[in-house]
Parts: sequence; C-alpha cells; structure tokens
Amino acid sequence: MNVSYREPLYLARYLGVMRDRLPSQFLISRSIYVDFDRYSPIQELWGMHDEAMKSFREMKERINSIKELPPFAASSLLDVKVAIAD
Repeated sequence: MNVSYREPLYLARYLGVMRDRLPSQFLISRSIYVDFDRYSPIQELWGMHDEAMKSFREMKERINSIKELPPFAASSLLDVKVAIAD
C-alpha cells in the first residue's frame, strides 16, 4: 500500500524549526536589538515591545534559513519580554 503524505501548510514553519532549517521564534527574538532600561515603567516596556515586534515579524518573514539568522543582540526583544514578565 502506497500512502502519499503531504505536510499541512500550517505546520510548515514548525517542521522547518524542528528539522533545523528555520530559527525558532525564541532565537529570532534574541536577534532583535532593543535599547531599554529593565526598570522602566511597565507601559514604556510594552511600548518598546510593540515596536520591536514589528521588526520581529519582518525578520521572521524574511529569514528562509537558520543560517540567515543575525547574531544575538546584547539587549534584545527577549530581554524586554523577560522584564515585562518579571
């Protein structure tokens, strides 16, 4: 019995990450530089987060390979997320 299997479109990114072809969203967020003070008021942190998310979405759409991932930023979107959660 020959069964043909097609990967569902909505799983394409997940499978790309799983197979080390695409960077995870976590790694992309570490590559987005954000200059911020972790002790800034929460509303200011959210504003920086929202602005940085625009760059995140653009980068996520632009990157077609894990090799295209820029170096990690010293102060990143991920750090902003941690400061908000803290």
